[in-house]
Amino acid sequence: MDTKVLQIRKYKSKGFRPLIDFENWRVAMLNPCKDVSYGTLKALERHMKTDEVFVLLSGKAVLLCGGGDKVPAEDLNPVVMKPKTVYNFPKACWHSIIMKKRAKILIVENTGTGQNNTEYSKFTENQIGKLQRFRNYK
Repeated sequence: MDTKVLQIRKYKSKGFRPLIDFENWRVAMLNPCKDVSYGTLKALERHMKTDEVFVLLSGKAVLLCGGGDKVPAEDLNPVVMKPKTVYNFPKACWHSIIMKKRAKILIVENTGTGQNNTEYSKFTENQIGKLQRFRNYK
């Protein structure tokens, strides 16, 4: 197939991978890995120049909402994702995700989103304690 007419991309490895970039947006896949697993997840993040859209394609995952203040909320708001539903974190809102082993997530965000325009906040002991109910998300 001529890639000027149709581009087809797959990603089956662990972690995050941008698949399609066009002008100022990209589509990426996120597969389970240490960075998004219960017990090894270490922090919330917020992107300072883009919204971030998550779509659960398969499996199970929970989004962690930390609010939009300068410092993340101590009481995280967990949202168990439903398949084929669009979840959008507006720019500068704290978030993270916990994925089960067979989950697959589609992500849409601005190109160039990365460590240089993302802030991180390590989980507090209190936040870690409240995540205990998701310990089966492995």
